[in-house]
Amino acid sequence: MIWGLPKKVFIYIVSAIVIVGLITSIFVYSKIKPSKPAKKTSVVVSKELKEYRDTSGFMFKFPQNIQLKKNENVNNKTYSDIALFSSQSSGMISIKIEDTQYNSLEEWKNKKKDIISSGSPKPIFLSGMNAMEATTKDGITAASIDKNVLYIIQVSFKDNRSFWQDVYAAVVSTFSRF
Repeated sequence: MIWGLPKKVFIYIVSAIVIVGLITSIFVYSKIKPSKPAKKTSVVVSKELKEYRDTSGFMFKFPQNIQLKKNENVNNKTYSDIALFSSQSSGMISIKIEDTQYNSLEEWKNKKKDIISSGSPKPIFLSGMNAMEATTKDGITAASIDKNVLYIIQVSFKDNRSFWQDVYAAVVSTFSRF
């Protein structure tokens, strides 16, 4: 006898409690749906391009889903200061065209080591001009100098590297002077 009950009765009662507990647990847990991880929305660069023409003599195309803001508050050495940004993704592209004291890209690079040399610079062309491009974990800097005018395009990736690389590719491949 266990707790004043015959041994067989006690075993039946304990077995019934265990079986009811297992069935209840299975039923309860089958109704609980596992939480799905939050879907990360992927921002896609628009294939449709719009054209920007600047009065200082250059133009480029950029994706439809990108906004452009021109800084009108520039000094007398700056021809143009433009920001490309997205409401869907942090990061941005800055395009500046300005007079420079440097006669060559190599001279500029040697003085601005922090800007371009941290990312293993490689030669590229920007509107037919020799240019230099450096990519780091945080962004891209491309620069060219022609007739003491510095053309500099800087990309800040923030949280969406591939998105801004695609936007940059569209801008650089269509950038031209007129």
